[in-house]
Amino acid sequence: MSASRAHLIFSSNTNVGKTLLSAGLCRYRTHHLGLPTTYLKPLQCGVPWDEDLIKLYSNPKHLHSKTLASFDPYPCSPHLASILSGQDTNTYKTDSETLTDLKSSISSTPNHQTYIETAGGVYSPPLAFPSPSPSPPPPPNYVTYKSTSLIYTLQSHTYSSLNLPTILVGDSKLGGLSTTLTSLESLINSNHVIEYIVFIGSDKSYDLVSNAETVSEYIKMKGLDVKVIELPSPPELYDNKVEGDLWEYFDSENFISQISKIK
Repeated sequence: MSASRAHLIFSSNTNVGKTLLSAGLCRYRTHHLGLPTTYLKPLQCGVPWDEDLIKLYSNPKHLHSKTLASFDPYPCSPHLASILSGQDTNTYKTDSETLTDLKSSISSTPNHQTYIETAGGVYSPPLAFPSPSPSPPPPPNYVTYKSTSLIYTLQSHTYSSLNLPTILVGDSKLGGLSTTLTSLESLINSNHVIEYIVFIGSDKSYDLVSNAETVSEYIKMKGLDVKVIELPSPPELYDNKVEGDLWEYFDSENFISQISKIK
C-alpha cells in the first residue's frame, strides 16, 4: 500500500446514510478545501449509481471516482444481485482481484484522500458463486438458493486485509442502537480499526438521549479510541437513492463544522 490516506466506509444497516456521508466528505474536500479526493465503490447494486451522486456534488477538478463492478438493476444485497443479474459467474472478480484493484486505485493517486464505500451492512456478502455439490459437508459460509449451492464471504472479512482505518455510519433511528453496536463489535472482531462512528440526524427516545450519546458512553466504557460525530438531519424528503436538494445542506455551517472533524 502507498502512503495515501484512505478510509473504508461501512454502515450498520442499509439506507442509514452511507452514500450521503460519502457525498458530503467528497464535496467538503473537493469544493471547500480544493483537495484531491478519490471515491471508490467496489460493488454497485441497482440504479441510480451511488457514484453519480458523488460526482453531482463534488468539484470535478479535484475528484477521481470509480465503480469497480455493478449488478443492475436490482437494489438488493450484492450476493443476491449477482445471481439475479444473470451475469456469467466466470466474469466475477474474486475477492483477491477486487482487493488488488482497490490497492492499485489507491496507489495510483498517491496525493489523494480516498473513500471506499461498501455495499449494504457490515456482514452483507459481496458475491455469491455457484459451487458443485460438496463432499464432505459444506463449510459454514455455504447457503442454498433455489436448490443451487452457493459460496459467499462477508464484506467485513473481505476488506480487513486492506488494513485501512474505518468509518462506521451508525443508525440514529429507533432500533438502531443494537445494529450500530453489533456492527462496531463485528468490525473489531474482523480486525478493523474504527476511527469514527457517524450518525446522521438524531432521534432521541422521549427527548432523553440519542443513539450517538449512548454509543459514546459505550465507547468510553470499553476504552476505545473512536470519535462519535453527529451530522445534522438532511432534508426530510431526501432519499439516499434520489438526487434531492442537498446543496444547502452540504454547505451549511452546521454540516461543515461536523464533517470537518473527519481527518
